[in-house]
Amino acid sequence: MFAEHWQQDEEIRKLFYQRIKEVIEAKKQKEINDMYDSLPSILALLARHFADIRFDVNQLEHENQGNSGEETISNTLWFWLPGNYRYFDDAVLEPMENSFIQLDHIVVAPQGIFLVETKTWNGAIFANPNAWLIKKKGGWVKIGNPVKQNERHARLFKKWLRDNVPDKGFLQDIVYPVVALKSVNWFKADESIEMPIVSGGLELVSYIKSVSGKFISDELGKEICTKIAHAEPYKEKAEPN
Repeated sequence: MFAEHWQQDEEIRKLFYQRIKEVIEAKKQKEINDMYDSLPSILALLARHFADIRFDVNQLEHENQGNSGEETISNTLWFWLPGNYRYFDDAVLEPMENSFIQLDHIVVAPQGIFLVETKTWNGAIFANPNAWLIKKKGGWVKIGNPVKQNERHARLFKKWLRDNVPDKGFLQDIVYPVVALKSVNWFKADESIEMPIVSGGLELVSYIKSVSGKFISDELGKEICTKIAHAEPYKEKAEPN
């Protein structure tokens, strides 16, 4: 029996992405304005133009970096996980005002909740706690650190759980962030990195199944997935009188 594939409400997703776009645009304008204010007028006009281009390119690279393997991972989760496992692809949440997390995959299993950050990088990669490096023709080049990215995801996701699944404090202890690499030819990680890093969908499935314990009932699993599917933008809780 195949795992259950859940999806977020499409209208809510559109709203989230519109809000993310607005936050990114505000960040872009602040960076450009800061540069503009710190330079003489002629240089500032040139710097403003090139800063605009640089920010757009950097943002595009960040958004597209290594995400082409998500569909393959999704198919593997669906086929190889049991029927009492549920998962989302590309889920978006806003645990704090204007602080969003975009999760490549969320797996709600009987033994815990797994947050999967997927990257598809070709070549050789070396990872240490502070930086990830990929081998290029000119040498080693620094790339984004998916472990730090997923640590932030886990921290904010736990906050979202506290706010949206009340009286279930034990869930905080069974949230498992994991990084899945799809197309790396060679990979070496510093032993001090604690987050699991797996190669491909089958290793990911094997890791998820290897985690022991049974904490999430079928009813609670459905409740968590329903709340993710219909998650709303962040709302400040009213202070008690």
